[in-house]
Amino acid sequence: MIFVPLPFVVALLLLVLLIRMLHAEQPSRPFLALIGLCILQSVLLGLRWGYGMTALRYVLPVVASGLPPIVFAGFRSLIHRSAADADSVRWLHAAPPVLMLALVLFAPALIDAAMIVIFVGYALAVLDLGRAGPDALDEARLDGAVAAHRALVIAALALCVSAFFDLAI
Repeated sequence: MIFVPLPFVVALLLLVLLIRMLHAEQPSRPFLALIGLCILQSVLLGLRWGYGMTALRYVLPVVASGLPPIVFAGFRSLIHRSAADADSVRWLHAAPPVLMLALVLFAPALIDAAMIVIFVGYALAVLDLGRAGPDALDEARLDGAVAAHRALVIAALALCVSAFFDLAI
């Protein structure tokens, strides 16, 4: 019988979602990047744990640390701000993967602690974006603002839960 790791099935479902999103009228690039990174992470997890490719343990923390900034960027794209504000600090969101790469190479013992700080920090930042409620998400469709706000809160909670499981393990 053929063995197909569950993360490969998840990656396939996410790929279907990505293709559907690409055919939308105005696809959100940060959310497309988020789905793409989730696909990559699912494939890497399937290879690592399904087929025992232990070398991927060095890549997985770097990929995982890229998820919170992209979640933040996705919800940040639903709030209208001037282009100058957006461009001035956008590059800072590349810091978590760069930091994680440095930790993988030079201080692997600090990876778990850094991952917890990154996930909780971005969860708080995402919650701060939604602090003003659904009305602040002015770039979301009018009929989808409440759902987008709910998704924002759920995403922040998911980041916190992920950090909690990292702490528990």
